[in-house]
Amino acid sequence: MTALFIILGIFLFILLLLLIPVHINIEYDGEVRIVVRYLFIKYNVYPQPPKKEKKKPEKKKKPEEEEKEKEKKENPAVSFVKEHGIDAVIEILKAVIDIIKNSLGSTARHLVISKLVINAIIVGKDSADTALKYGYACSAIYPMVSILENTAHLRRHSEDISAGFLFEKTIVEFIFHSRIRPYWLVGMGISAVVKLLVSLVRAIGMKA
Repeated sequence: MTALFIILGIFLFILLLLLIPVHINIEYDGEVRIVVRYLFIKYNVYPQPPKKEKKKPEKKKKPEEEEKEKEKKENPAVSFVKEHGIDAVIEILKAVIDIIKNSLGSTARHLVISKLVINAIIVGKDSADTALKYGYACSAIYPMVSILENTAHLRRHSEDISAGFLFEKTIVEFIFHSRIRPYWLVGMGISAVVKLLVSLVRAIGMKA
């Protein structure tokens, strides 16, 4: 009988942990920041704090080596935008919303988005390309927000998309603060990740 009470207590404790919300914050303003909070635990998913390394005597580097090192240190998100363009980024955002809408099913109703900010100045190769990309961005982003409003609990949001005819490069600001109970995530996490990876491959293939 004692063993039964212990098992029941462990089950109730796990159930309680699954009902405590996980907070997921994603921000981008040229640098990506992803933070996950659960109870009193805060974990920086990206960027992670640098590991301490033993100091080695510095050697003078050639200009070519310095250039290569800069390329390695460049933020992966910035590199992705440079390499694949804003179109690929929008495709990935669309994929994320589709996953929320289709893969999560009823689970999306339990996702609470406390803050969503999308500010973008779209810049193309020339004026005509800028206009096309601006139209494409608007046709993708605003419906995505509408889908979120209908499938999740979207508390506060703002979107400002404009064509940057007088700008030299695309500028994007993205803020996504959300929370969800782990209970609703059980059983659908793997499926969502696989679908996102497939969409990522397709987005990269668009540029190829």
